[in-house]
Amino acid sequence: MQRPNVVPGVPFYVADPNAPPGGWTINKAAFSISASGLGDLGRNALRGFGATQIDFTVRRTFALSERVRLQSSAHLFNIFNHPNVRGPRSEHWR
Repeated sequence: MQRPNVVPGVPFYVADPNAPPGGWTINKAAFSISASGLGDLGRNALRGFGATQIDFTVRRTFALSERVRLQSSAHLFNIFNHPNVRGPRSEHWR
């Protein structure tokens, strides 16, 4: 696994009006390539955007007789159609 070195005094994130929801992006100037491949950037030091999804299920069971039941259900996924953008390893950040 490769990790970059951190450039001291340079912020990890910068404001970007063209970035996905949140309005910020990872600052490439805050990092330099390590000669050994394992730099000083800590594990999980960078965070991507949070993922939000609300699902909804409606279920109804009908008793046809004492021993036989019929179940009907409807499943709705991501009902508010909230976009979830990819994390820092996606093509957007390269």
